Amino acid sequence: VTIAKSDGGVTQATIGDTITYTLTINSPQGTIDNFVVEDVLAEGLIFNNDATITLAGFSYENTTVPTFTPTNDGSTDVTITWDLGDTVVSTDDPMIITYTALVADVGRNFLGEGLGNTASIEYDNAQGVSQTPAPVIDGLTVTEPWIGTVKTVDQTTGVEAGDTLTYTVVLTNGGNATAYEVNFNDTLAPGTSMGSIQSAVRSDGIAVSNGTAVTQADSSILFSADDWDLDPTETLTLTYTVNVTSAALVDGTHTNTVDADWSSQDGNDPNERVYDENDGIDSPVDGGANADRDIDDAVFSMDPVTIAKSDGGVTQATIGDTITYTLTINSPQGTIDNFVVEDVLAEGLI
Repeated sequence: VTIAKSDGGVTQATIGDTITYTLTINSPQGTIDNFVVEDVLAEGLIFNNDATITLAGFSYENTTVPTFTPTNDGSTDVTITWDLGDTVVSTDDPMIITYTALVADVGRNFLGEGLGNTASIEYDNAQGVSQTPAPVIDGLTVTEPWIGTVKTVDQTTGVEAGDTLTYTVVLTNGGNATAYEVNFNDTLAPGTSMGSIQSAVRSDGIAVSNGTAVTQADSSILFSADDWDLDPTETLTLTYTVNVTSAALVDGTHTNTVDADWSSQDGNDPNERVYDENDGIDSPVDGGANADRDIDDAVFSMDPVTIAKSDGGVTQATIGDTITYTLTINSPQGTIDNFVVEDVLAEGLI
């Protein structure tokens, strides 16, 4: 008796993917004594309990309903067992078992991890000796998307209230699986307000919508669109404007930070992995040393307040003279925080 296993040629899969496995069993016509089929799914896979079996010329003693490991949540190996008992084979057609397994959103499944899958058979030969032919293995490698973020601003110095700044955010999928519903939060600098989205362009030329910019409870702006999906190596470039208001404080730098999020499956899939700060899975693609590669900022500065003093060119004066002093203060448009002007007259002046 022989067994073969196939997943249809799948070698890579990402979180939330469903893999279809097929076991093909061939036997000469006759009786297979105490026949058992077993398939072990590696930790990280969930058996969907949807096995179908095509018996053709096989008739069995026990049942075609498999049993499987009670803990079937991706946290441990899952053993699926078909205990057919004495099985009579009356044709040369194979027995075919088909089922699916889910690539689970668990800590075991990270970029580059291998998931082995081993199928085997056991039966007694004519001498009553247990036979366990070499198992067949069909494995795959876990893939994951990850987003790298670059942000720039068109004016970095000499900014003042009333200016309109243009920001460009470039999002690149550096992973080896599609990143779905790519989005980002932009924490605007104090004293600025959202203008409008100017354009959204994919590197492959496929048209996408400009998306929406929605203010969140923490005052950040969420940029998103259902069609912002990026295949590996693709980029999305988003351009938008921000207005500098009179509340912007002069003399200093102002930082504007974006943080990208994405998912491993299209739409609202309960089995997907969502890559954000609250995903619960510390995947190496967006955690540890790579935690900040989906975050970037752009900085602009506002000039300081300046003061100049003049006495009209007077260089000498005698007792009783009156000197007229002029203080000239210049500032970029905006808010001067806690502004104080002080002039110290030397001893001898009233």
